[in-house]
Amino acid sequence: MTTSTWLDEMKARNGDIALIDGEISVTFAQLASEIESQVDTLKRHHVSAGDPVILNSDFSAAGIVTLLALARLKAIAIPIVNLNKELMPVLESECGARFLVTPSQDGRIETVGTGADHQLYATLRRRDAAGLVLLSSGSTGKPKAILHDLDRLLETRKKAGGHNRLTVLLFLLFDHIGGINTLIKTLFSGGVAVIARARQPDAICALVESHRVNVLPTSPTFLNLILLSGAHTRHDMSSLRLITYGTEPMPEELLRRVRVAFPKIRFVQTFGTSETGIAATKGPRSASTLFKIDDDSQEFRILDGELQLRSNNQFLGYLNYADAAVTEDGWFRTGDAAELTEDGYIRIRGRLKEMINVGGEKVLPLELETILLDHPLVADCVVYGMPNAITGQSVWVDVLPSGAMEKSELQKSIHDFLAERVQRFKIPSRVKMVDHIEMSERFKKKRIRS
Repeated sequence: MTTSTWLDEMKARNGDIALIDGEISVTFAQLASEIESQVDTLKRHHVSAGDPVILNSDFSAAGIVTLLALARLKAIAIPIVNLNKELMPVLESECGARFLVTPSQDGRIETVGTGADHQLYATLRRRDAAGLVLLSSGSTGKPKAILHDLDRLLETRKKAGGHNRLTVLLFLLFDHIGGINTLIKTLFSGGVAVIARARQPDAICALVESHRVNVLPTSPTFLNLILLSGAHTRHDMSSLRLITYGTEPMPEELLRRVRVAFPKIRFVQTFGTSETGIAATKGPRSASTLFKIDDDSQEFRILDGELQLRSNNQFLGYLNYADAAVTEDGWFRTGDAAELTEDGYIRIRGRLKEMINVGGEKVLPLELETILLDHPLVADCVVYGMPNAITGQSVWVDVLPSGAMEKSELQKSIHDFLAERVQRFKIPSRVKMVDHIEMSERFKKKRIRS
C-alpha cells in the first residue's frame, strides 16, 4: 500500500478553506493545484532538487505556495521577509543561494549565484530531502544560517496534525521558526490559516473579528501593545479560544494584565528555538508562566543554570558558524537562564547574554521588568546594561509611563518602589522616560544596547 504524502492529504480535504489572504480564500484543493503548478514553473526556470532558493516573502498565498513547491521539489528554501543588500553576501557566499523568487512581483525567478555547495547540503542529498534555511535575528552580529531538514519538519507535523478545524492567525513572521511551525501545524490539522498583512494592534484585532479567529500566536510584547492601544475593546474578540505566546519570556505581571483583559481565553506559553524547533508544552494553569515540555520529539536538561534541548527535529548545523552551541553529546545550549521547580516545571529567568554584571553582581532584566510592571505608573519598560567605568556595567531602564508626569517624579517613584523590593545593585542608575519601547521586527524587546 502506498503511503499518502502531505500533498495527497491536502487534495483529500478538497473544498475546505485552507488560507485566507485579504479578500482571497484558497481551498485545500486549490492550494494543492497551485503547488503543483509552481513546481512546474520552478522546473522551467531550471530550479532542481538541492538548489538553495531565496524566497523573498512574508506570509501570502503566493509565498506559501512557493515554499511548499520548493519542499515538493526537494529544493532548499531560504525564506527572507526583509531582503537587503547586507544580507545578499551571506545568502550567496555562505548559503550558496542560486535563485531568488519574489512572489509579490508576479513570482519572478532570478539566478543570483552559482549555487556554491556546502558540505551540510550533502546530508540532505543523501536523504533525498528538502531543506529549510532560517537566519537568526543577528542582534549580536552577523546572522547565523540554520539548516533544517524540511521534510522531517513536515512529516513530524503531518503525523501530529489530526483533524482540528481551528482558524489560526499567522502573526509570527514567515522566516521565523514559530511562523513556519504555525503554518504547517494549521494546514496539516485541516485548519484555516488567516494571513496578517499588517501587524498593528487594530489590524490584528480586526482580523480576529472579521474571520472569527480561534487561535492567536504572538509575543508578550505585542500583547502589551494591544492592551496599551485598547484595540481589543474596539473589536469583537469573542471567537478567540487560545492565545499562545513565545519568542521571549513573559513577565508574570504582564500575564496577569492580559488575563484580566481576556478572562475567557486560555493562555499557553510555547517554547522553542530556531535550532531545535517548537516543542509542545503544558503549564499548571493558564495564569502561570511555568511550563513542561510535553513532546515526544524533544527532551531537556538544565545544566549550570542553562536550559538545553535535544530534538528529533534538531538542525543539521550552521552554514556559516561553528556549532559551538551544541555539546559533544548532542544537546543544544539555548542561552536561556532557567530553573526547575520542585514539581518539575521549567521557569525561564531570562537570556544569559542579556545578564547585567554590576561589579560582579548579576542582574537579569526580565526579573526586574516583572517587578517594575507592578508599579502603577509603569505601562511598559525595558531593562538593559550599559558600560560603567567603575562597576563594568550599570542598570538602565526605559519606562513608558501610564500617564503624564515629570521625569524627576517618575525616577524618584521608581527608586522608592524598588528600594523596598530588590537589592541596591539592581536599582537602575538611570531611568529614561520614553514614548515607546524599542523592539525588533519580531516584536521582541531590545535589551542589548551599545
